[in-house]
Amino acid sequence: MSSASKLCTLKTQEPDVIMRIIGVLTNVADQLYFPLEHIAWASDQKIISVKSTPWWTASTVCWAVSLYLGLLKAVRHMAILQGHRSCMESDCKMKLSEAELLLVQRNELLNAFRCMGDLAQAIHYLPEGILWSGKLEKWHIGLLGTLTSVISLYQTYQRVIGAKKHAQ
Repeated sequence: MSSASKLCTLKTQEPDVIMRIIGVLTNVADQLYFPLEHIAWASDQKIISVKSTPWWTASTVCWAVSLYLGLLKAVRHMAILQGHRSCMESDCKMKLSEAELLLVQRNELLNAFRCMGDLAQAIHYLPEGILWSGKLEKWHIGLLGTLTSVISLYQTYQRVIGAKKHAQ
């Protein structure tokens, strides 16, 4: 999985260096998350005899870092798109129409909101003393999870609809 992920990251032709760096760092955080979570789970199931708490903490930190980087990427992309929009207003030749640009900007805004909601949850699950860890009520976690899931489902629906329109 990591070799396929590395190949995909390296093949990306992202013209913005900052976006490329964020993509690589996100990939690293995501790749570290899985083995850490598996070790924590195996410890909880008594498959291996190590303390699970540090492993759960490390996996949650990787999750939070990945979400924070996703938020940074969404904000960076929105800033780049806003620059393109300004260019469109001054009669530059752009590949995207204004409607397409607005659609991409809206999607990035949804990405940012989704990452913020998930990041709030990830921070809640970190050890006490880190920002607001452990301070959210169960209904806060449920609401954040529901909202981010609805955003994700909406984005998936929009991609499917967009793919169908593009195929016609």
